[in-house]
Amino acid sequence: MPFFDVSSRDVGLRLGHSLIPFNPRFHPLYNAKPDLYGPFWILTSLIASLFIAGNLSRYIRLGKNKFEYNFTVIPIAAGVLYGIGLGLPLLISSLLKWFGNNVREGTPVVSAIGIYGYSFSSFLLVSMLCAIPIDWLQWLFISYAALTSIGFIISTYWTEFSDNLEPTKRLIAITLVCSV
Repeated sequence: MPFFDVSSRDVGLRLGHSLIPFNPRFHPLYNAKPDLYGPFWILTSLIASLFIAGNLSRYIRLGKNKFEYNFTVIPIAAGVLYGIGLGLPLLISSLLKWFGNNVREGTPVVSAIGIYGYSFSSFLLVSMLCAIPIDWLQWLFISYAALTSIGFIISTYWTEFSDNLEPTKRLIAITLVCSV
């Protein structure tokens, strides 16, 4: 399984680079050897983290006597996160192919899934902070994670667009990616 053959050091470096928005060092590092191991564990850990943080927040708000675990979060989070983690990259790699991207054959979809998976690393850190039951603070944390994630995706795909697409097609592709 070539896309799961990475070391902990590789995944750790990629995680660190993915937490910095507009970091140009992630793309060459990841493009040299794309993986699905890191993105799979990021998404899976995020599902567990959302379950723990959500129930912890409810416990703090409701108190010991009224609290009950909410297990329905797990399948919903899994469906949404794996759907976004697989669906959007498939859409973007299709757009890149449609607009004439000439990246290596066989890995564009894997690369797109990996980039999206690593973009969720900021949400992984923030999800546990959202256990603090203060609504405005939770929204602040989520906004930070979303902006970091979007900045990471745009900067990573900017390299793809600027290397492989004509200027007009680049503008159209970036508009489509940002609207997703």
